[in-house]
Amino acid sequence: MTIVGVPKETKRDEYRVALLPVGVEELVRAGHTVIVQRTAGAGSGLPDEAYEACGARLVDTAAEVFAEADLVVKVKEPQRPELALLRPGQVLFTYFHFAADRGLTEGFLATGATAVAYETLRDDRGRLPLLVPMSEVAGRMSIQEGRWVKATDDDALPRTLKKPWRHESDHWRIRSSAPPAAAAERAAELETSLLIWQQAFGAYAWDPAELERRFKGRGRMPVRDPYAAVLVPSREEYVAEVTKFEPAAIRSDAIYWTPTKTAWFAVMPGDGEGVATAEARTIRHEGAHQLFAEARSTSPLAGENCGFWAIEAAACYMESAVATPFGWTLGGPDAGRVPAARQRLLDDGFQIPLEELAALGRRELQADERLPQIYSQISGLADFFINGQGGRYREAFIEYLERVYTGSVSPDSLAQLCGRTYPQLDDEYRRHLAR
Repeated sequence: MTIVGVPKETKRDEYRVALLPVGVEELVRAGHTVIVQRTAGAGSGLPDEAYEACGARLVDTAAEVFAEADLVVKVKEPQRPELALLRPGQVLFTYFHFAADRGLTEGFLATGATAVAYETLRDDRGRLPLLVPMSEVAGRMSIQEGRWVKATDDDALPRTLKKPWRHESDHWRIRSSAPPAAAAERAAELETSLLIWQQAFGAYAWDPAELERRFKGRGRMPVRDPYAAVLVPSREEYVAEVTKFEPAAIRSDAIYWTPTKTAWFAVMPGDGEGVATAEARTIRHEGAHQLFAEARSTSPLAGENCGFWAIEAAACYMESAVATPFGWTLGGPDAGRVPAARQRLLDDGFQIPLEELAALGRRELQADERLPQIYSQISGLADFFINGQGGRYREAFIEYLERVYTGSVSPDSLAQLCGRTYPQLDDEYRRHLAR
């Protein structure tokens, strides 16, 4: 004889009961004992009296059911309080769906009980007799419960990062709690940034042979996963989300987070005509960080020990892109932050020697109280190394960036690559800005 227990379902919005009164009658006739928790069938319109009339014994609590029953039958997976009631050797017969819930699986294993999952039982023809009816019900209900939602109404529905919009462009996949139009605009800016970056820093992304093939139209197009980005609708939400893993982000409007290879952006106030100019510069800046970090194999500790200034300098250089009727211009004496660099150098006399700057790692540079002035200077240095003297040091600077990002850089790498001493480069930089 087996003692069969039927507890009341406790999962939210679950009103079914595992055993009908007629099922109780059949089990009792076969010599088994059936224990049913009071009101277990009430949600399905089955009163306690119907169970008693068929031979069930009623008890007040689920604890009593679990304490006496050898076999417990339910509808839904056991909830946390029910797991605590299970004991070794006891059998639980219900829908489990273990594959979708690791916590449930591990919690049940710890009880020592035996699980018999409705959804896995097959008949002699290999069918799933206990799963098919539920699938049929779900399919029929989907037609009755579903409704057509207009795109404009769907766009108006609020989103969170747990249930975000997902926007995909040619090279980016964006999770967004901002409106879809905002994600589309930022994706377009990122795609533009990629086109500009490839033309300015192609020698970083591809070896000379591949570059030559691309110029001839025979380059290969490698398949890669999309770049990842997140967009939130305000700076306040950006700060709330990003400071969970990077407290210093409270001072920023966007960030590329290397550990997860994800760029984070916020919708910034604009004029209602697409992405504001300042925000576009920010997108190009953080987009550059992402492209340099992911376009080739790089070190997660790039710039930690030295050379970090170059990582930021290249991103600041990307900020200087200006749209023209024929494409884009990038860099130049009046572009981006270069005018500020000139003013700080010529009017304020601010210049950190390259030898000192090249030796700074990420933490030292970001903690420096002169950080605003440093960002102006490195913007000027980027223009100098890329455009100065007819591009004399451009290849050396890109090779320097490769060493920084791959973790093979040393404090004197830039001077060696340029074939000049740091004092000589400092002097040439001053003359570059003074011209």
